[in-house]
Amino acid sequence: MATLRIFSDLHLGHPASTIDRVGMLRPLFDGIDGIWFNGDTVETCSGLLATESLAALGELTRTLESLGIRWETLPGNHDPDRGGPALRELENGEVVVTHGDMCFRYGSPWSPWVPKIMHKLVEAEQELGGY
Repeated sequence: MATLRIFSDLHLGHPASTIDRVGMLRPLFDGIDGIWFNGDTVETCSGLLATESLAALGELTRTLESLGIRWETLPGNHDPDRGGPALRELENGEVVVTHGDMCFRYGSPWSPWVPKIMHKLVEAEQELGGY
């Protein structure tokens, strides 16, 4: 049986991230076959943070590849452009893995932007013929 580890919300390259260097994660790779990065791995929504964030991701994925560990990414609200499906299933659908923001109609309800742009989201939805 393969061993899978799931990481969420690494926020590589973000000043508030507790991961200030990729090497800090290395002990977590021992004894595993695969990793799913479950959203917000990087900061591609921020022009100020994207370059450093993607460089850290490159370092991380090179490390994983050198160790023969398979990896996949799921998108999050800070990196919606990252490849991969918005959700994955394990145990024949008994376990669903998703970043979580996709479960909410208008994105992350904890975002300070939602109340400010909700009316625009509703308008766009109506223009497209409803939800």
